[in-house]
Formats: sequence, structure tokens, C-alpha cells
Amino acid sequence: MEETFQILRRYGVKLNPQKCLFGAKGGRFLGYIVTERDIEANPSEINALQDMPPPRNLREGERMHLSVQLDYRATNNEAEYEALIAGLQAARHVGASRVVIHTDSQLAAQQLMGAFEINNARLKLYAEAFEKLKTNFTEVMVQKIPRAENQATDE
Repeated sequence: MEETFQILRRYGVKLNPQKCLFGAKGGRFLGYIVTERDIEANPSEINALQDMPPPRNLREGERMHLSVQLDYRATNNEAEYEALIAGLQAARHVGASRVVIHTDSQLAAQQLMGAFEINNARLKLYAEAFEKLKTNFTEVMVQKIPRAENQATDE
């Protein structure tokens, strides 16, 4: 809790008591299930990973396609970050050491590469979660690709 409030203060995020639920036993935050005991991965995301068939050959194992469906309201940019975080979680789950992420979001790609400043407090929290997850890998590259090359992902 202390760490959360430090991060909120660092980014100037203010909580509105009329819109916040204090004393809640749990909830969702940045794609995780937060309970009074700890922070857990979302079971629906874990089930999706476990239900994935194993790769039939090495080539197939090198590429992983992941679809993420959010069951709450999020901006387009928040949804992009949720997908990027879910991708890193999936890669960690299958034991990947190097990850190349293709995204058609110029904003997310440039922010995560440090070329664009992150002005939105919520996106800063997403970027921080992404950076924390990156430490599980020897290499993580985020590559911006044209939207036309990402057609299947957006359908």
C-alpha cells in the first residue's frame, strides 16, 4: 500500500474520495487482481495462456500471438499498454528470454523506447509496470509496425 501511494504521489495522481472505493476487499488494477492479501495475475489471462496449444515446431514456437479482451472501460492508449503488459506476462509464462513486441501504437512504442515523454499519470503507471516486467528477460524490443501489418490483431 505504501509503495502504491508513493507512486501516486510521484506522478501527482490525486484520489477523489467520492469516486474511490476505500476499504474494498479487492479489485482490478493494471490487469491484475488486487486483494487484501496480495496482487495476483488475472485468472482469465492465465486460462487463456494455459489453453494455448503447444507449438508444433520451432518456427511456430518463435512467434506467439496473443489477444486480450478487457472487461472494463479503458482508453485506446490504456488498452495498448494492457496488451503490451499481457504480452510480457505471456512470454514470461512460456519461459522466453528474448522478446520482440510488434505494436501499431506509435505513442506506446515511442514512450516505451524513451523517445516520447509520458504526460498522462495512468500511462506512467502502465509504463512502470511494463519496465518492471522487462526485468524478467535478457532483451525486450518494442517495434512500431504499420497498422496495415497488424490487421489480424485489431480484428
